[in-house]
Amino acid sequence: MYKRQGYKFKQKKRLRKLIIDKLEEDNVPHEYFPLLKRGIDLNLPDGRVFLNQDYTLDSDVPKSYCYCSDTLADGSYMEQIKGCTMLYHESTFLQEMLDRANQTHHTTALQAGQIAAEAGVEKLLIGHFSSRYKVLQPLLEEALSAFEHTELAIEGNTYTI
Repeated sequence: MYKRQGYKFKQKKRLRKLIIDKLEEDNVPHEYFPLLKRGIDLNLPDGRVFLNQDYTLDSDVPKSYCYCSDTLADGSYMEQIKGCTMLYHESTFLQEMLDRANQTHHTTALQAGQIAAEAGVEKLLIGHFSSRYKVLQPLLEEALSAFEHTELAIEGNTYTI
């Protein structure tokens, strides 16, 4: 049986961010800051109440990066990549070579774009191109026809998630 290759990297959710000016203005004791950061409301012994929503901001949504290579476009991994921030997906062939892609357990550029769209990812990087393609623009255009936020993964380039 053929095995697919992929990885998923996901940031952990960070604690809430303190609104320091507001905390200082209301004289909230420093020893309670960690509780507020964890989303806990404070009921102090002296009767004062401090709601974490008044003194903190939610942290950024965790980012994720998924990597799929040597992969047939069969949808079996859709749940694992759903909603990721950036998806790297192989697009070894153009759609005109779909039969070859299936035989060699690879994906076409169009399929990579369709997968990105279906999975609701934010950004798609395509790579792992067949050496038969000396010009990569047709692969990019094919993926773009299915998913607007697509870029070519070019060796040496840096990409921001």
